[in-house]
Amino acid sequence: MKPALVVHGGCGTPPPGEEGPRNAACERAADAGWRVLQQGGSALDGAEATVRASQARLINARESLALADENLKTDRQRADAALTAAQARMQDSRAKADRTRELLGKKLASLEEAETADTAAAQAAAEAENAATGIEELKNQARTLEQARQQIRIAEAQVDNDQVSLDLARQRLTETRVVSPVDGVVTQRAVQIGQIISSGISNVGGGTTALVVSDLSRIFVLAAVDESDIGQVRPGQRVKVTVDAHRNREFTGEVVRISPRGVNVSNVVTFEVKIEVTARDKELLRPEMTANVEVLIDERPDALLAPSDAIFRRGGKTWVSLQAADGAKTDREVNAGISDGRRTEILSGLTVGETVLVQGTDSKWNGQGQRPGGPPMMRLH
Repeated sequence: MKPALVVHGGCGTPPPGEEGPRNAACERAADAGWRVLQQGGSALDGAEATVRASQARLINARESLALADENLKTDRQRADAALTAAQARMQDSRAKADRTRELLGKKLASLEEAETADTAAAQAAAEAENAATGIEELKNQARTLEQARQQIRIAEAQVDNDQVSLDLARQRLTETRVVSPVDGVVTQRAVQIGQIISSGISNVGGGTTALVVSDLSRIFVLAAVDESDIGQVRPGQRVKVTVDAHRNREFTGEVVRISPRGVNVSNVVTFEVKIEVTARDKELLRPEMTANVEVLIDERPDALLAPSDAIFRRGGKTWVSLQAADGAKTDREVNAGISDGRRTEILSGLTVGETVLVQGTDSKWNGQGQRPGGPPMMRLH
């Protein structure tokens, strides 16, 4: 089998103890993230400047209002005092004018004195009226101050609005930093700089995938096993994994899951088998590598082995061809056991040291009762 090797991991920091250039896609992804952060930072700086300007205008308006309020209080006190004094002078001048008129009627005062007293009374009345007008003008100033207070309330609302905009800018800036829910490295960047993406929260159909982050702590092989062999595969079985990138290495693994449903491709039904690589040097494997897997179905210690090409079937039975010391050839029925496609276990019918003939050649193969190259395994094709 040659399934695609699907692993969680890919680019970024090289494996521990190794050196090498970083993946260019990861570098571009990091650069794109930095540019987004820069753009978000500029928007945040602008929002902060707007808030500071609004706060400064509010402080200035409050100080101006406080100064105007103090001046109004002082002017009101002065106006009240001036009105009181003018009214007192008016009453005094009116009283003097009345007495002077009485004295003029008794021939005790001259007409000139009476006219002078009347003039003084008229002037005092005019001054009192002017003082009263000043009080009314102060009321207008008070209304102006009320308008200033209203402007302060508007400025306060503007500050609050600008603060909300600042908070939103800060939130948008935090959203520009993509936080992975798992530890790992970036294996794919699915978007480009300036591309419009959709949110996974607001979009019913799901958001736009920006980055693919993979976890290298566990590595899996997804093997496509033919339906004729799937009945022999069980979870927990040991697996040998080889890849073209490391021809002289074998990676151990274990079957962890067998798909309950087959896949029909060109009338060939296969079942997906998930295999976890358990070898210590599994970090040498990379995403999307093509791998060959051999699942250990069974094993027999100290098994008597014969080449699979030496075994043939006839009449529903299993046979091998033997060659005696004098060159005579005879066929013998044997009981065969498990096979890995190259070697077959002989349960009975042969003994160690006998010579069997391989079909299509006269070469010999002498079984020594050993397990060449390790325990027998069945290679699944």
